[in-house]
Amino acid sequence: MISVIVPFLNEEKRLPSTLSDMECFMRKHPDVVGEIILVDDGSTDATVEGAMRFMSRLPLRIERFPVNRGKWAALHHGMSVARYDALLLLDADGSASIWQLERIRGLRWVLRQRRVVFGSRFMEGASIEGKSLLRSVVSQGYRWYGLFWYWFATGRCDVSDLQCPMKLVYKSLMDVEKLCVERFAGDVELACIVGGEVMNVPVEFMHKAGSRVRLSSVVEMGMETVRVAFRMRRFLKERGE
Repeated sequence: MISVIVPFLNEEKRLPSTLSDMECFMRKHPDVVGEIILVDDGSTDATVEGAMRFMSRLPLRIERFPVNRGKWAALHHGMSVARYDALLLLDADGSASIWQLERIRGLRWVLRQRRVVFGSRFMEGASIEGKSLLRSVVSQGYRWYGLFWYWFATGRCDVSDLQCPMKLVYKSLMDVEKLCVERFAGDVELACIVGGEVMNVPVEFMHKAGSRVRLSSVVEMGMETVRVAFRMRRFLKERGE
């Protein structure tokens, strides 16, 4: 069984659609998902109230931060309180939906073998819809930037797409308490610590209206990526990897 973890911040318009998708998926695959953990990163709108309407239809848990701490702080909290070993990380906007699990061949075998899976928007068989040219250029630029620093930290080139919002990881394979990033570059940190070679799976990605990234955030993310890479390089060296 899988614990699905979804962080959110002011997603009252988009989260209900994502939860409806999960409800449909669980009707078709009733023995895959054991729980859905929503982590509220200090929302000030009615997202929580909207999510609570699904409580009777989904195995839903809602964890709340009183103030905004960052997407990765919310994810790490969800990972720490999850009941199951297998953790599926998704975004609240549903840009890479839970249905992408159907693209993992031999999902039950993958779960038994604890194979780490990262979704990729750039492999053969993947697709991206709804992205502007500017956003695509920035996304591709940061993709290669992040992959370089991931290689610097680990010496590995086994990841196709660090930023894709679909990742299947396992609590038993990593030291969750070693995850320190709260806002930016959490993808690089997680990939360094997942405990095993990453299996890449092509996904259908749909950019959803309302998702915006400020230029200042991109700059901060780039700087944090470098700091994370140096810290992870030291950590892995001390651990003998």
